[in-house]
Amino acid sequence: TKQGTVENGKRLRLSHTCALRYQDGTWVQSAVLDDNIYLVSGGQSEFAILLPEKPTAKEQFAAQELQHFFKEATGVKLPVQKEGTQELPDKYLSVGNTEASEAANIKPSAEQVGSNGFVIKSVDNDCYIKGYGDMGTRNGVYEWLSQCFDYECYAVDCIKITKTTEKILPKGKMIHTDGLVHQEELNVVDT
Repeated sequence: TKQGTVENGKRLRLSHTCALRYQDGTWVQSAVLDDNIYLVSGGQSEFAILLPEKPTAKEQFAAQELQHFFKEATGVKLPVQKEGTQELPDKYLSVGNTEASEAANIKPSAEQVGSNGFVIKSVDNDCYIKGYGDMGTRNGVYEWLSQCFDYECYAVDCIKITKTTEKILPKGKMIHTDGLVHQEELNVVDT
């Protein structure tokens, strides 16, 4: 907590989540400073899964896996939306070769990630999971689930996932190559 800021003659106390002002003998919240974007909060989510207008079968599978395991972890079933069918959602998890990922300049190359590698990047309210190829996109979805919910698949009938009703959207970027070399800047915040 930090004190000392003055607003209209009143002292402000700042914390990491809000600003408080002293009014009539008590501290009153005056502004929310939390810039975290919640994937899920209180068992609800504002996110949708975004697919290309004409997704490949593997992109559709990756989106289904994301939807399934997100629900396993949070209890929330995210809607899946294809580009061009309606207005883009305010917050989305883009899977595969979407126009939105191109507009956000998410363009993994074979030289950068290899044929099965991927890029995960958060930009503003959205997160992009995109491989150089379809297998890379699928691998990216599983890695994103691992980063967010400690997802591990040991066998078809032996899967570990951490359940939560609160999760913050990871910020930053992760690049994963075929050689399992990570360049991580993805900041996953535990709630």
